Amino acid sequence: MYSQLQHRVSQIQHQAYAPGTMRNLRSQWNSFHRFCQDFSLVPLPASPSTISSYAVFLTQRPSSYQYILDHLNAVRLLHLSHGLSTDSFTCFEVSLTKRGLKRVLGTASRQEHPLTPAILLDIYHVLDMNCPSHAMIWALFLVVFFSFLRKSSLVSSTASTFDCQRDLTRRDIKFTTSGCFLRIKWSKTRQHKEGIHIVPLPSIPHSPLCPVTAIHHYFSLVPASSDDPFFCFPTATSLTPVTASFFTTTLEKLLGKLGLAPTNYSPHSFRRGGATFAFHAGAPEHLLQLHGDWRSDAYKQYLTLPLCARSSVADIMAADLFSHNC
Repeated sequence: MYSQLQHRVSQIQHQAYAPGTMRNLRSQWNSFHRFCQDFSLVPLPASPSTISSYAVFLTQRPSSYQYILDHLNAVRLLHLSHGLSTDSFTCFEVSLTKRGLKRVLGTASRQEHPLTPAILLDIYHVLDMNCPSHAMIWALFLVVFFSFLRKSSLVSSTASTFDCQRDLTRRDIKFTTSGCFLRIKWSKTRQHKEGIHIVPLPSIPHSPLCPVTAIHHYFSLVPASSDDPFFCFPTATSLTPVTASFFTTTLEKLLGKLGLAPTNYSPHSFRRGGATFAFHAGAPEHLLQLHGDWRSDAYKQYLTLPLCARSSVADIMAADLFSHNC
């Protein structure tokens, strides 16, 4: 009985992290173990010298300061999970190494370029809308652009982890005369059953950028039951959920066909592009935050203002000085 209880405790502790977070942690733990094996170092408990060496080692690949901090934190969590002390992570040697890396790498975060309606139209013209998989990916692109949603709210991390109780399914859409509504049951900011997030999508008649038309067309080519994945494609025997990796690689291939650098974009580019487009169109900021399910002011980092808009500050200052003959 006690062993069963311990197993249940382990399951609950495992669920403290979102599936995507657990995948990242496992990848970071494996990275640290490989580093220790390659350099014949003791991984647990890691000495200050090992931790500092690992931090510097991570700079051998294109990385940011935050990327290194995330990997070091994963190693710290690994120590905690084994009941080991984490004092080495705050000692003078490691702190000095982190300070040096902060100076060398800087703290600016890399931001993907926003995807614009013009780029979306270019993508539309290289797709074959009679092909079920092309119709599906086009519907996905428009949904994520107009909803500002994260990819984790729209597609599952892997095909085997799809859960109709959590992930987006065919029953989570309601069509109306003016468009449709999506019901988001889980998201990065709603991991603890805080409620449903309802996202409206517009109908844009006679436009290839109409998300409602794209969804209707996709559903006609790929029919499915109400509990099937919202975004899926048919295989020989069943429907396969679209995964985050498929979303990313498909976007990269399509951007490559357009002559754009895929490394400058990611699925997050839809979120940034949609929010920026809505902001330029005059949508109030508080509605942007609500629509995109942001819990903080972080959405402001997504709003790309053109230089001409920012130069208006200097123009206003100059006009006021001119009016006072200064």
